[in-house]
Amino acid sequence: MKGWVYIITNKAMPGIIKVGFSMQDPELLAAELDHTGSPHPYIVDYEVLVDEPHDIEQKVHNRLRNHREGKEWFRCTTEEAIATIKEVVGANIYIEQFKRADREKAEAIKQQREYEEELRRVDRTIEDCSKAIQLNPNDADAYNNRGDAYAHKGQYDRTIKDCDKAIQLNPNLAAAYYNRGLAYKHKGQYDKAISDFQTACDMGFEEGCMALQMILE
Repeated sequence: MKGWVYIITNKAMPGIIKVGFSMQDPELLAAELDHTGSPHPYIVDYEVLVDEPHDIEQKVHNRLRNHREGKEWFRCTTEEAIATIKEVVGANIYIEQFKRADREKAEAIKQQREYEEELRRVDRTIEDCSKAIQLNPNDADAYNNRGDAYAHKGQYDRTIKDCDKAIQLNPNLAAAYYNRGLAYKHKGQYDKAISDFQTACDMGFEEGCMALQMILE
């Protein structure tokens, strides 16, 4: 069932927002709240039409629980709450209206959170691969996967070192040539990158063929 998830603010409560859901137009709800005795009107800053709005609201409340001031009231910016709503909803949006909220700021917050989560994921991968290598120093896949993770952090020398080891342990590991080729490309060592992409391609690794084609264009 479709309904609205909304953010309402009131000038009388600076720094605090209301995140709720409604099956009717949030503007009507804001008008109803105006009769509760506040010296300033309630304003709809943002609204989004989604499936199962109550479930979305509850998930957003849970993510914002450290900012909770009341049942549906949270001490954070409207844009921080919008970023949280969009993280929960994903692409399942029918209508979205930034009435008083800053769309660009909300998107920047969301992207920053995604970037930070990606870094945490990469760090977990590095940690897991390092443990696997400790348990089995001959695990070529663990070296390759850790090298790939280092590349996501821009640590290309470490990527090359780990891929060298992976290839030494398993000369038929096409992904290691590909990952090492990417690291060489980022370092501007294009001849080495082309050689590694060619090797990966010759082994039937499609990403290697695509990278080779792109670098030769």
